[in-house]
Formats: sequence, structure tokens, C-alpha cells
Amino acid sequence: MYIRVNRLRVLLLLLLLPPVRQAQAQHLDRWEAGINLGYNLARYRTTYLFESPIPYSFQASWQHPLYAQKNRRQRYGLFDAGVLLLYHDFRKPELGRNYSVYATGSFYLNRPAAPWQWVFRLGMGLAYNTHPYDAHSNTKNQLFGSHWLFPFNAGFYLYAPPIAENWRFWTAFTVYHYSNGNLRAPNFGANLPGLSFGLAYMPPVRDKFSAAGLPDTPPAWIWTAGMRFGFNQSDFTGSKVYPFFIPALSAERVFNFRHRVIITAELFVSYFLREQIHYIYYTYPEEGLRKIPDFKRAGLYVAHEFHYGSFGIDLGMGYYFYYPYRFESRAYSRLGLRFFAGRHWRLHYGVKLHSFSRAEALELGVEYQFGKTR
Repeated sequence: MYIRVNRLRVLLLLLLLPPVRQAQAQHLDRWEAGINLGYNLARYRTTYLFESPIPYSFQASWQHPLYAQKNRRQRYGLFDAGVLLLYHDFRKPELGRNYSVYATGSFYLNRPAAPWQWVFRLGMGLAYNTHPYDAHSNTKNQLFGSHWLFPFNAGFYLYAPPIAENWRFWTAFTVYHYSNGNLRAPNFGANLPGLSFGLAYMPPVRDKFSAAGLPDTPPAWIWTAGMRFGFNQSDFTGSKVYPFFIPALSAERVFNFRHRVIITAELFVSYFLREQIHYIYYTYPEEGLRKIPDFKRAGLYVAHEFHYGSFGIDLGMGYYFYYPYRFESRAYSRLGLRFFAGRHWRLHYGVKLHSFSRAEALELGVEYQFGKTR
């Protein structure tokens, strides 16, 4: 693999300078850097499936343990929030390179003071692609239709015992997803599972975590009503961007301060789909549409949400029980982040997917909770 010298210098600076500064400050912040190798699992309609050469990426991250308050430390154990910087080279001129920044959350899966540490990490952020689709100069890039993308990633990290004071090698299985949320076509997107490895500076954790004796949130059912919204575009390149609206009603089962299950009935009013149906009906009679079907859809969605303070991370699956027009798959999934603004109001940010890879929409939303239980 060929790596330019200036990129290697940047990586070495990311590896060495932050830990030196942290050692002087004697804080518990964690720094790490590494490289990722993984195939590009693009949509089957493109020609980029399992093609060589293999894309690679450099990453550098800063993780800050969120346990400054004693009660929070005892309730949640060791949870890190941080920032991840990522450089992704697809090694194909028509695909360009991605520069990304992620907000991340890390969940420790075993004892924080264990010699070997298992960590599950989620990240959502913003990416810039250097060479997106262009009708005149770059028609081969069917993965990215715009410079700006809304990526997310997930990974299981294994940290080895220290090789020197506070230094550890790590390896991980990671998945990176790039999409612009269908804001502009084409948007087949890219999914890059692969192996990562690198070096981390991790000060030791000496705290013991126990939730014994702390008040817990009693189990309860609560009801919420909300509206999600945004903009997206059909799969036909050059079509207009239209708004969508998703009114929803949810029943939430609160188990404790950390976990809840959400059952949601939601109506999808996506105006891009109405235009796409009309376009196919009048332009492609061979598709066999005898009449113009309803463009609306209705689904039932079930998710699990993990809480940390005022934030919740939810991941779930849905199924359209009203599906008059076949668009993508009947099942869908969602990865979302909620912020609890007081006892009643919540703000939502999420990505709706089909087949775990095809992003239909980037969703923003507001929700109202009936009652005072949280």
C-alpha cells in the first residue's frame, strides 16, 4: 500500500502530541489513532462491489470519560463521549476521498479496570466528499450525489493490556456508512466493514462502579406524540427536492434510568414519492401501473433506547402495514439520537434506512410527552 509521506507525518503527530500533553495535564482523557482496511459494500446496482484496490482510512479520536458527578458515575459506569476525525481514501479517482468528523459514544462491555477492555462505539457526524457525481465531469460516481454527507459508524474495539505506562494496542471490527440522506441523487451510498488497528493512550481507571442504594426510575408506560420532518429527493437524477412529514404516536415502556422500549405507529407523507409515482406512471408504462397509487405509507416501529443523562440513543426496526406502492423494502430501520429538553419536550435526529444500507431520509423532529414520568 502506498501512503504519502505528508499523511504519515500527520498521523504520527496525531499519535504522539496529544498523549504528551495529556500526560502533563494528568487528566483521564483518552487519545488514540489508527488505520482501517475494509471492502466497499456498495449497492448492487453499482460496479463498486468488492472491487480492488481496498479502500483505507486514517482515524484519530479523543475520548472523555463522563463521570464527573459521583451519582452519574455509579449509575452508568464508564461511558466516554468524544470526537473522531477520519480520512477515507477510496483509491478510485471517480469516488474521491472523504473527510469526516464524528461525535461518538463509547460503552465499556466489561470491567473498566480489566487488563483487556471491550468497548462498543457509535458515531454520527458530517463528511465532505472531494469528487461527487457531476452530470458533465463525473458521471461514474453513483455513490455520492453531493459534497456533504451524513455518515455514521459502529464498532467493537478490543484494547490489549498496557505495553508501557498508559499505552495500549487496539484492534476493532468497524462499519462506516456514508450517505447524504437522499438530499440529492444519485445516492446509492457506501458501507465499509473492515478491520482497524492502532495505538491508544489510556490512563488507568481506579473507580469502582455500583448503583446500589441509589434511587431508580420506577417502571412505567408513557405516551408521546411527535412530528419528524426533512427534505429528500427521488432516485431519478435531476429531480426536485421535496419535504416529508412523519406524524407519530408512541407508547414507551420505561424499565429503569438506562433502558426503555418504544413502540410507534407512524404515517409517512413523502412528497418526493408522489412525484416519483407520477413520473413512472406517465413515462414508463412497462412498469405496469394501471392507476396512480397512494404515495403515503404507514408503519409500526419498535426500538430500544439507551439513556445517558439527557440523551437517548435508539436503534430499531419497522414494518409498513400500509404499503400501496412498492418502494425499496417493506421493512425499515432507524438509528436516532434524542435530547430530553425538560420533562415534556424532546428533540430528535436520526437516519431512516432500508435493508440496513439504503438511507431514505435524514430526519429531524420534535416530540411531546404526556405526563411527568421520565
